[in-house]
Amino acid sequence: MIRRLLRFWFTFESIVPPRAYRIHGISLLVLKYLTDAAIVTMATGIVWTPLAYFGSVPSMMMGFREAPAWLMPTLMLCRSRSSGWGSR
Repeated sequence: MIRRLLRFWFTFESIVPPRAYRIHGISLLVLKYLTDAAIVTMATGIVWTPLAYFGSVPSMMMGFREAPAWLMPTLMLCRSRSSGWGSR
């Protein structure tokens, strides 16, 4: 099951129907939000609501003035790696 999902997400072996594209896209978006929100809550004690998460970056940054120094670089690095930056 896991192997099939990884093949579906990370290869171009088959055509993806629009319904499957939407379902998997929304599922991965929710997973990313939950992961990021858990990291932020554990690091700062601030609960990151979906509205704040999908809101503007400047307002989000204002809420992290008291965050540990490692938090934002860690989130940015995770995002850049997931977008393919730095990979061949």
